Amino acid sequence: MSATVSTAQNQRQGPPENLLYVFVISRHGQRTPVIPCKKLFKKEPTDYGQLTANGREQTFRLGQFLRDRYKLFLEASGKTGQVLATHVGLDRCRDSVKETLRGLGVPAAATNVDPTVYDVPFLLDSLNANLDKALKEPGRGNFATLGDLIAFVAEKTGAPLQNNTEKFLVMDSLVTYVFNGNPVPEWAKPLWDDLLWADQRVFVRSLVGYEQPFAAYVLGRVLDTLAVKLEEGVERPDKMHLFSMSDTNVFSALKLLNTSPGGRPCFCASILIEVYKDGPKDFVRVLYRTKDEPCVVHMEKVGNPCELIRFLEFLRSVLKTPGHKI
Repeated sequence: MSATVSTAQNQRQGPPENLLYVFVISRHGQRTPVIPCKKLFKKEPTDYGQLTANGREQTFRLGQFLRDRYKLFLEASGKTGQVLATHVGLDRCRDSVKETLRGLGVPAAATNVDPTVYDVPFLLDSLNANLDKALKEPGRGNFATLGDLIAFVAEKTGAPLQNNTEKFLVMDSLVTYVFNGNPVPEWAKPLWDDLLWADQRVFVRSLVGYEQPFAAYVLGRVLDTLAVKLEEGVERPDKMHLFSMSDTNVFSALKLLNTSPGGRPCFCASILIEVYKDGPKDFVRVLYRTKDEPCVVHMEKVGNPCELIRFLEFLRSVLKTPGHKI
């Protein structure tokens, strides 16, 4: 069991009463591999790094889940502009949030692009150093290092291996190829568990210490929205904000909220941040949903749920913005 969720994960977590605001930070739906692998013959006609038909269905169903969960909350006022939507500058995230809005029943809601440049963190020397270090770590099976294993997979799949971005995506391309319904290649069958391990390993190890660049924008929007609406009392019609992002964004946000987030988020994995009133105080509850009912995220620094004021202090601390430190 991932350390991300509490031991109460099997208990149904219905929406709290007296909701005030909801944030949904979701990974895009199923996509095709990002880099071309000349020796893997894809059955999916979609171009590289694009949302698949199944990915569209996944994100539409996410919208239906949100519609059912928050129906009474969103219908309470009946005002337009209740739902905001933001996506990082990737086609698959843009298409995902549109499908989610359609499932939610608000297809005409305006969408905005995250103004930060998605791949800037990959250009950081220190993040590249992370990957260089990870590739020298012990491998599995007959492979002395993780880098040896990745080089083997690149040769077998025909994946490019010229720079660290391509090295970061070699395992992802093979695993995504299989998860999209293609058979496991014969050469990979005896190694499949090791290959799944390598995919998770290179993803997690590459991001260590650099979660903030990937998560700062979305968590900053959470902080700014709650500060304006609930601390300052500014009247705005929005009651829900959807964010469609990459696995690196969702993982990093989860890592900043909880120091042990597990591995790479699956397609359409979602963080739900629910703000609600309980008596005279405002509270925040953070949930994580993969395929079924959402589970409570273990947040050892502030507790979950926690008072809104403490949650905002926590966000200011991890984002290093003005305010009290925890």
